[in-house]
Amino acid sequence: MMSLLTGCYTAGRLLATFIALKVKPDITLAAHYLLIAASLTLLFFGRTNLTVVYVGHAALGFGYSAMNAAFYSLTEQHLKLTEKVCSLYSFTGAGVALVMPLVLGQTLDHFPKVIWLLEGVLVGGSLALFVLVRFWILVDSRRR
Repeated sequence: MMSLLTGCYTAGRLLATFIALKVKPDITLAAHYLLIAASLTLLFFGRTNLTVVYVGHAALGFGYSAMNAAFYSLTEQHLKLTEKVCSLYSFTGAGVALVMPLVLGQTLDHFPKVIWLLEGVLVGGSLALFVLVRFWILVDSRRR
């Protein structure tokens, strides 16, 4: 499963480099959020069917593939990429990497659905960051 997910993640990053030349980062992020939501829904409801689980993991890999690059591109396109913004992105990414093993390691044996909850929190947090950056862009454009 992990090999499929990371393989699709890598292939998606390759495709995203060419797609980014034609598509705005706003649209890229929206499409990837939809793909992530669809794949998580597919994984949740199809968790008893192995083929559906494979398809869901492949879609999840493609969904996550362009998120970081699209966030940086969106920010650079609309705002100046300052130390504060880069720190916000770096701190958020490092916080997720720190929390994942702590939460999963202690609760996975007793509560296996913690993966779904954690994934929902992570996607929700990422979506909240996207809304925060869009709001920041709106406020900054009104100042000019």
